[in-house]
Order: sequence, then C-alpha cells, then structure tokens
Amino acid sequence: MSRGKKWLWRLFLLGFVALVTMGLWLPPIITHAVEKDYHFSEVEIDATVLPNGDMVLEETRTFDFQNGPFTYAYFNVDDPLDHVRDFSIAEKLDDGSEVALTPDYASHSIVTEGFQAQWSYQAEDERRTWVLRYRAACVVDVYTDTAHLYWQFIGSGWDVPTQHAVITVHLPDEQRLGFPARTKCKPDEAILPTEGTPLARGDVRAFGHGPLNGQVTFIDPQTIRYDVSDIPPLSYVEGSILFPTGTVPGALRTNEPGLRTILDQERVWAEEANALRERHETERSWV
Repeated sequence: MSRGKKWLWRLFLLGFVALVTMGLWLPPIITHAVEKDYHFSEVEIDATVLPNGDMVLEETRTFDFQNGPFTYAYFNVDDPLDHVRDFSIAEKLDDGSEVALTPDYASHSIVTEGFQAQWSYQAEDERRTWVLRYRAACVVDVYTDTAHLYWQFIGSGWDVPTQHAVITVHLPDEQRLGFPARTKCKPDEAILPTEGTPLARGDVRAFGHGPLNGQVTFIDPQTIRYDVSDIPPLSYVEGSILFPTGTVPGALRTNEPGLRTILDQERVWAEEANALRERHETERSWV
C-alpha cells in the first residue's frame, strides 16, 4: 500500500473513531442539556435552642432550576412524634425583602412519618430562594451530667445535591430564672429566649456527621457553625452538641448520666471517619 493510501486509511479510521465516540457521548450530553433538573446552590440554616429544650429554625434554600417549568416543592422534617409547630414560608427576593406565602398544606404526615409541607409556584431556568421557619419541640435530651442536641439539619430525603450549606446553632445562656422541668413533651407550649449568664470557653463540645469535607467552628463559646460543600444527593448533615444542663432547665430530663456514652460513640464515629479519609487519600495517591 502506498504512503498516500496509508494516510487516507488512517484518516478514515480517525474519522470513524471520532464519529463513534461522538455517538456514545452526545446522547447523554444532549439529554443532560434538556433534562428537567434542579439543585440547591446555597442552604443557610440558623437554629436557636430555647431554655425549654425546643429549637427554632430558619432555613433559607436557594433552588437552581434548569429546563423548567417547575410548579411545586416539598419540605420534609423527620418528625415521627408530631413535634413541629409554627411553620411558615416566604420567598426571598433579590433585594432581600420577603413575600409571605400560604403553603398548599403543612402538617404531620402518617405517610412520611414526619412533618411535610408543599407550596406552589412557577419557575423556569432561574434561581429562587425560599425561607422556611418552624419550631421543633423537645429536641434536647438532658441527662444528669450533660444536655445533648442531636439533630439532622439536612436530611437524607433530598435526592438532589447541595453545593454549599452553612448551619449556625445558637445555645442559650445559663438561666437565672427558674423554669419548671417538663415531665412530658407539650409541643404547643412555646417559650421565648431569655438572657442569663453567657457560657464560657470549654463549656460546649460540638461534633458533625456527614460529608468528610465539613468543618465545625466555634464562632463564640455558645455559637457553633457547620460549613459543608458538595453534599451529594440522599446525604445528611448532623450536629451533635453537648452543653451545660443549666441552659435548658425547662427541658425533659432523665436521671441517668449520658456524657460518657455519647463521647464513646463520637470517638467510634471519628475513628471510622478518619479511616475512610485515609483510604481516600491512599486511593487518590495511587491514581
């Protein structure tokens, strides 16, 4: 075969491979370009623990819509005991103002064994932000030696990714006023935050569970911030915080100690997370 024919043959093979490769890759690319989809570009959660063991949450979620239309959304809270109260929703506009919305429904659901809300809207290819506010009753466990908040701030029910999430938790002061301790949970009994004696450095211990790239930071002795990026679908972000029992004198109590058991469990989870990080680093070095 002459040199010219060889080059023509090679050019033909190159073109054939290119066409086959394009045929394999273009359908997924085209499908992705026109597929109806959304994700959360930003999630901000501000949570305030109250002296009776309740927690007030303000959750700001920015939806990034692609290839609409989109007409409704769900919001779920793991709430099997029906402890969610005072739910409201508003849309946050570009200028920072809010427009209150009336949800289609917002109540405890026996189907999801938790709280569920739905609201309607019209959205195309755009970003929209909603602010969801609610109170979760009786979320703090109080032992003889510590109070413990264990809460899944981002649940595993979201089947879309979150690019960035910031969760800030505010703990109450040591209370000066007396509060009658609860003997049973009464979700409809609300209480306002009160001032007392601020906590000191070392009074609080905080742990985070979820993606390994998350960071836990103390803004001050009783303000904890969780900062997490690239949260995959169906993943969760949990906070586990230990603090003095005097901050929540009105919470439900048990006569058993809990500090050692909780710290032992956190140690096990930390060792598992560190082992997983080490395995990822080993795999990355091999690659």
